Amino acid sequence: SAEFIPVREDLAYIRVFDEALKPTDAAFYWEYTYSDAWRWATIDPFSDAPAVRIDTPPSFGRVEIYSVDGVPWTFDYVESEGRSTLRSLRDDGIGTGVTVPGFVRYAARLGA
Repeated sequence: SAEFIPVREDLAYIRVFDEALKPTDAAFYWEYTYSDAWRWATIDPFSDAPAVRIDTPPSFGRVEIYSVDGVPWTFDYVESEGRSTLRSLRDDGIGTGVTVPGFVRYAARLGA
């Protein structure tokens, strides 16, 4: 797994690697990180219960987190399609927003 995004005391989002989508000819760690083989899961950091994978489309392993009003947001980048989809990582689930071409490097809320 990768990333650890806490949302509340008993809930965090993590990225999990989908072995079925792993690159077949990868020789370096970054070929795994930057492949479309990662999915979202939830975990209770204070429990022995296993992570629960969320049914989301696979995307890039690298994640940038932006906090807006205390809610973590990110863009899921899909290398094979060259697009990024905005996601909110809320305590009641993952929200989906706009999809744009390219890899988004930063996001910020403008205005009040």
